[in-house]
Amino acid sequence: MKLIKKYKSQIGYFIKNAPLAIITSALPGAVNYAVILFLTAFYTFEDVGTFRLMMSYFALLGLFSLKESSKVQVRAQADGNERSSSTLFYARLYTIGITTLIIALLSLLNLKLIPSDLIWIALFSCLAYPAELFLPALQAEKRFTLLAGLSFIKYLGSLSIFVIIMIMDYSITLSCYGLIGFMSISNVVFYALYLGRTLNTYTKETASPLHVIKDKDTKESFTLSFANWLPGTLEHVDKMIIGAVFGLEVLGLYTLCFSTGRFIYNALKPAFYIYYRHFVDKLPGKKLLWIVTAAFTGFGAGLSLIFFIGTLFIPFFEKFSGGEAVVYILFLSYGIAMADAVYTQSYGINKSSKANHLLVANTAISLACLGLFALCPILSVQIALIICAAHYPIRHAGTILILSMLKNRSEKA
Repeated sequence: MKLIKKYKSQIGYFIKNAPLAIITSALPGAVNYAVILFLTAFYTFEDVGTFRLMMSYFALLGLFSLKESSKVQVRAQADGNERSSSTLFYARLYTIGITTLIIALLSLLNLKLIPSDLIWIALFSCLAYPAELFLPALQAEKRFTLLAGLSFIKYLGSLSIFVIIMIMDYSITLSCYGLIGFMSISNVVFYALYLGRTLNTYTKETASPLHVIKDKDTKESFTLSFANWLPGTLEHVDKMIIGAVFGLEVLGLYTLCFSTGRFIYNALKPAFYIYYRHFVDKLPGKKLLWIVTAAFTGFGAGLSLIFFIGTLFIPFFEKFSGGEAVVYILFLSYGIAMADAVYTQSYGINKSSKANHLLVANTAISLACLGLFALCPILSVQIALIICAAHYPIRHAGTILILSMLKNRSEKA
């Protein structure tokens, strides 16, 4: 009781805002998972694999739009620095624009390395990612109710469009365009309504490419984004390798199992987003990280038991045959993954932390995981799926360990 009284205000803040933060950030994963289940139930694993590849293209393009500038945006918005927010918008616009031009040029040269769908998805990305800055801005302002409402419109609308196009018997590719297109246009509309009008007053002084390049927030955003580039690719490289080596059908199975194992984690992780504003001033302590690890490891073990019972009694669970180990690995990794989420995200936002620490930690652990993926072509399907899923706990544990070592060394210097 004393502990509850001591942290009464923090507990009340969590109960009031955590559900809204969960809704806001869990909906993207929920929509993806709903599409995967829909395709698994009524179409083929090959369709699931195609959907996964196209969504991976879209997500990978986001890595080339200074996506980690959202952390800097939280800090800028919290400090009332609208000029910096405007600069970050143009920084994102220029980086994704240049990326799209390069893809278009390579496509015109008829290089076989460029998938035909990539150019269209890149064009959608030019709309989606610069305008997405409205999200961290509203997070910094603690407008969680508004964010939850906008997320419902954006993601449920995109899901509806996807399902309608599929039911009308159009291709899976066109359905993906519909889903990505609706999300992109939604970002533009929400940005215009809740952030664009204010930031437009700074356009003359912030839109200059020279200003964007010299700006300190742009440089920090680039460092953070570059630091996250390799870890960000890990979310998709395993899928691409499995698809290339074993085919779209095996990729579909892996996608179903991986998404099932990670879906609830993705839904719960955003509960900590409500504390991002607090992490600007203070990093989370070891005690909090151990509590998070223990609690979510136990939760993952419970989910593993439920999944095992499901495989015994629920006919649909036969779809997981051959990939069950992937689900168990991800469930049992929830504790270390959640601790990494709290520590890494706060490290990027905190005023006293060093962005280059994230770069070193992420690069080192990402290269190790990519080494694991490189083994896939010489392994059997089942072992390859296990190896790819195992990168998840390895990556999260390694990131925490390396970051902690770098932080301690910096403090002693």
